[in-house]
Amino acid sequence: MKLAIFAASLTSILIACKTSQPTASPNAKIMSNSKLASFGSDAEFQEYMGSLGKTMLAKQKNGHVYSKGGAPSSTSAEAGSNENITNNQEAGVDEGGIVKNIGDYLVVLHRGRISAVSIADNQLKETDSMFVARTAELQKNVWYDEILVNGDMIYVIGFRYHTNPVPPQNAADPCQRRYIGATEVNSYALKDGKLQRLQTRFIESSDYYSGENYTSRMVDGRLVFYMPHPAFDFCGTDKAEIRIPQELNYDARTGFTAIKPLLAGTDVYKNIDTIEQSAMFHSVVSCGLPGDGGLDCKAKAVLGDYTRTRYVTKDFVYLATAKKIYSLALKDLNVRAHASNGLPINQFSFKEVNGELQMILEDYNSPDATGQAQALSACSIRLLKLPLSQFDAGGNQDVSQRSTDLYRGQYCSVNANRFVGRHAIVVRYSDSGDQQEMMAVNTENASKRILTFAGHVGRIEVLSDEEAFITVRRNDGNLELGDLRLDTPDLKLTSIRVGKAAEGESRSHGFFQKPQDDGSHLIGLPILTLRADTTAWWGQGLSNVAYIRVNGDDSMKLIGSVESGKDPAVCQSSCIDWYGNTRPIFLKDRLFALMGHEIAEIKLNGEAVTQAGRVQMFSGVRQ
Repeated sequence: MKLAIFAASLTSILIACKTSQPTASPNAKIMSNSKLASFGSDAEFQEYMGSLGKTMLAKQKNGHVYSKGGAPSSTSAEAGSNENITNNQEAGVDEGGIVKNIGDYLVVLHRGRISAVSIADNQLKETDSMFVARTAELQKNVWYDEILVNGDMIYVIGFRYHTNPVPPQNAADPCQRRYIGATEVNSYALKDGKLQRLQTRFIESSDYYSGENYTSRMVDGRLVFYMPHPAFDFCGTDKAEIRIPQELNYDARTGFTAIKPLLAGTDVYKNIDTIEQSAMFHSVVSCGLPGDGGLDCKAKAVLGDYTRTRYVTKDFVYLATAKKIYSLALKDLNVRAHASNGLPINQFSFKEVNGELQMILEDYNSPDATGQAQALSACSIRLLKLPLSQFDAGGNQDVSQRSTDLYRGQYCSVNANRFVGRHAIVVRYSDSGDQQEMMAVNTENASKRILTFAGHVGRIEVLSDEEAFITVRRNDGNLELGDLRLDTPDLKLTSIRVGKAAEGESRSHGFFQKPQDDGSHLIGLPILTLRADTTAWWGQGLSNVAYIRVNGDDSMKLIGSVESGKDPAVCQSSCIDWYGNTRPIFLKDRLFALMGHEIAEIKLNGEAVTQAGRVQMFSGVRQ
């Protein structure tokens, strides 16, 4: 895991959160008299946090706290158009990825480098490439993960995990402020095919990394981040220092120093649930984008327990805990809450539609019909539908009439989930353990249909409101690709098997599709042929890109694939592809395949795949 490289205290948070089951614990009591409001003054903030710090310190001494601090809009006049080439969850919300479009260029992020590739005149030509880091010294201790564009402006987002002063001000002082790391944003302009370095910003944060989600979004010309911040530094055994996240400056001689706080105490909303594990500032940062490459940011934070599950629409950022769902409005970062009765599995457990927030939840501490808690091994999978109009400052709404149990029993381990039109699709390991069960639930009337698979469902992608594309790794090692129809009385699955192979990318961005005029869908998907060397699973290898056609009559065909080459370069920075390295790209009427350091253009001649051109990037990368 990427997170394993960080200091032990931060790692312990993440391991505890990853390995524990989601639970709406009876101990996570709702503070029924509390109202969601920001602190009225800095003095009120300091007094409240001082009291909370003593509580957290006592829990830390008793082994109950999982985290500790101190781990070692406008665009230019020449702005180009930005076609969507990313498999985004929400229309109008561009997610940080590894390849974006600016006019006649593809901009690629790979292993600490960015490249501009011209696709003009039906040719592929790299016009420039640069190291992301501003200096050679800054190539160390960083992961560069995501890229976003706005006109001809480029923003590369990374996490830097060593951000202390050099040398330490007083190494013997256990209470010396140590920065936990920083979200780093480097900006560039693309002018006539050349990359122009603009600005670098460092915003103190814990690591934002998720194996499925993305930390940055571009919404209506604003750069939006979610950033987790531990609320306290625990220094020694009897002191909890309040930790306000800082904007940082870097100097080669002095290292990282604070410039100013990211937010004030009055920008923090009080917790309305008891904090059981670890006090965190859950911050949403929204940045205007001036033409000089700077960031004009504002931030708000909710004080709460440790959690990471979030979902972003054009209007809101939603943050989930076991008892509450918080909504932060992007227009003003105003915060509201609603009661909940479980935890979403990931961002695909959410869908905002027709004035409702619909969610698929797991709860490992479900009450039985009498209201008594069952054994801890019992669980429920639920569909919860919340009217947006009922989010308020209390978050104490009764959800019993808005919640539908989809499953209750001993085996709630959800492997995949997705909303497809009016259907909630949930895949869980069956009671027998060697099969997976897919439930397709109509969100309007709660009717349910079931399919079983002798294998592992790896992907559910939306083709239309009544159709989804799925992948299944069969128990016999075969990879199955399927077209799932939801508009029939029984679920209709048409599938093909492609042999002893596996998906080359697990992230949602590894998939892309383009509806065709004849009602068919053309799909691109990274495929990895299985072999003894499995390093591609850990971001070290490259995948081929396969092309599949789903016809209007539901028949499917694997048209062909394009193969990747070997990268001859010696990596110098950000050398594991945590966000993958292979993407199918459908840009207007052209097809491309990004495979690490290469881009190939693809032609479909009848029912065959041919290569029209290929370019190797980063041959002359510069600082």
